[in-house]
This record gives sequence, structure tokens and C-alpha cells, in this order.
Amino acid sequence: MAFVPGYKHDIFVSYAHVDDISISSSQRGWVTELVKNLEYLLVRQIGRADAYSIWMDYQLAGNRPFTDALVENVRQSATLLIVLSPGYLTSEWCRKEQNEFLEAIKSRQYNRSRIFIVETQSMDAERRPTALADLLGYRFWAKGETDHDRMLGWPSPNREDTEYWDIIERLASDLVATLKNIAQTEAESKYKDTTKAEPARPDPVQPTEETFDLPPDIVEILERKIESNNYDVFLCHNTSDKPNVKIIGRQLMENKVLPWLDEWDLRPGLPWQEALESQIENIKAAAVFVGESGFGPWQNMELSAILRQFVIKKCPVIPVVLEECSQVPQLPVFLAGMHWVDFRNAKPDPMQQLLWGITFRRSRIFSRT
Repeated sequence: MAFVPGYKHDIFVSYAHVDDISISSSQRGWVTELVKNLEYLLVRQIGRADAYSIWMDYQLAGNRPFTDALVENVRQSATLLIVLSPGYLTSEWCRKEQNEFLEAIKSRQYNRSRIFIVETQSMDAERRPTALADLLGYRFWAKGETDHDRMLGWPSPNREDTEYWDIIERLASDLVATLKNIAQTEAESKYKDTTKAEPARPDPVQPTEETFDLPPDIVEILERKIESNNYDVFLCHNTSDKPNVKIIGRQLMENKVLPWLDEWDLRPGLPWQEALESQIENIKAAAVFVGESGFGPWQNMELSAILRQFVIKKCPVIPVVLEECSQVPQLPVFLAGMHWVDFRNAKPDPMQQLLWGITFRRSRIFSRT
């Protein structure tokens, strides 16, 4: 039984057969081990073993036909988990699974955030499939002593593989958060024809300690900023858009930009308005996100007051349209005339535009595309 109503499966695992070959008859393959460990973590977070459905073809073989039954399983899955590797890139089977899923989610909400990428080694964006080039992956690899990539948990993870367990726990948490948001949105969509009121917000994801797989030099820079309360941008958003905003937040950190996000930076037990107001003098810009609901966060009275303080300080306030937004709302008077950053369009590069707006620095390469 799927956790998300209206779907046959919650997670479809797309992988290349070569990545799941075991080195001995007594061991499971790396991908199979990953999925089994993920299942355990999902049970722990959701609370029931029969409350979700993961689909994985354990009999995968390149010479088998791509059947209608397999197409149905792909298209009837709420999310797609891709094990990205050289084997995946050369697999026609994997390409078909990816294309079928992308076609199925075109008209669905949270479409891009439904894809999760497990990286088995470092890979330049140019080598990735075009549809996956800008998606943040979960790095199940690290640089070895000889500067070659070391695959985490290979051939089989043990208790001492802390890097492996940290990343898979983050993957499980993000999957559960996304599935909850999709389930909530699917339930709300049944009432769209009977009410024009703002959709009920999903239950907030409980704050959890997250780890970010960033290079040591970037971690050092961000930690120095945190210690000195030197935040670069406030991520202003509706609760229902949080999964997508968190992805953009991680991409900003990869570019040495420190975001302030309630789930990451608000100490439990403090009112968020009070905590944020105390930080406003230390935050240089605000990014205001609009997602699937089409409702701007400025329609919240407290957030509107905070955004006005950024405007008064003459800090950049950047309206951002998320990929799932179908209708851009009218900006309030105090934000009128602000230039949008639109993640629905590939060009100009929305992430580079957002970085430019926050840091005042424009990439020389970006400025010529």
C-alpha cells in the first residue's frame, strides 16, 4: 500500500544492473543494500512497515523488453530514486524509465522535487542527463587518499561507515518530507472546485539535525559566517514550499552563500518572529518564494512586516518563482517593481540570477550566456 493516495508506489528505484552486482554469493549488491537500509529508515520515520511502497526490479536485465507493466509502475510512482553512475548513463533501460517518469509528472505538483539522485561518484553537470543537470544529489562518495573517488558503503556498509549512514538518513528524511507534502497536496486538490480559500498548509516537517555534504573549504567559510551571525539571505516562504526551498538553500551553500531558514536556524522554544527580528541586522538580503499555491508569504501579516524592514534597510528583496508555480501573484505595493527570479525558465540561469541578486557579484561566464 502506498503512503501517497492515488499512487501504486511511493518510490521507484531506477538503477543500472552493473551497480548491484555482489562480490560474493553471501552478500547483497550495493543498490539492494541501499534500498533495504532505506526501507528500515522509512519504517522508523513513518511508523509502519505496510504504510509505504518501494518498487525495485530485482531481476533487472538489459535484454528484457520494456513492458507496459513496467511503464505503469514508473508512471504510478510518486517519486523517482535514481542511482546515478556511469552504468546508469549508458543504460537505455534507465533512460526510458527516466523519460516515462518525467512525462508522468509534467502536470503534477512538486514535479522536480519528486526526483532524488544518489551519486555513486563525482560527476560533472555536463555528463548528467539534461533533465538532471541542475538537481542536487546525495553524495555516496568521498575523495580517497589517492584523490580518487571512494564509494561509501561498498561493497557493504558496516556500523563504522558514519558518512554512509549520515547521508542515507538525510535521504530518508527528505523522502518522507516530500511524500507528506505530495500526500497533503493530493488531498487538498479534491477540494479546489468547492473553495477558493487558501489551501490548508501541511503539517510542518519537524526540525531535524541535517548534515550537508560540502567540501571542507566551503564548510569552514559557512561555519565562520554562522559564528559571527553573518547571514547572506533570509529564505521567506510558505510552509508547503519548504522541500523545494531547502533544495535551493543547499545549492546556495554550495556557492558559499549562507541562508537563514527557520528549520535550520531557529532554536527550539523561541518564537520565530522574535528570533528573526533579532537577526535582521545581520542578514544582507531576502528571497521571497512563491510556489504551487500561488500565495505569496507576504500575505502572512508577520512576514509582511519583516519584509518591509528589509525594504526600509535598502537590502535586496528578491521575488522568486518556484518551478511548481502555475500563476504568479501580484506583488504588494512595497515590493512593486522588484525583478523576479523565475525557476520555471532555464535561461537565464535562475540560480546564477539569485546569486547575483544576493551577493551583487555576477559570474563572468553567466553574463555572456
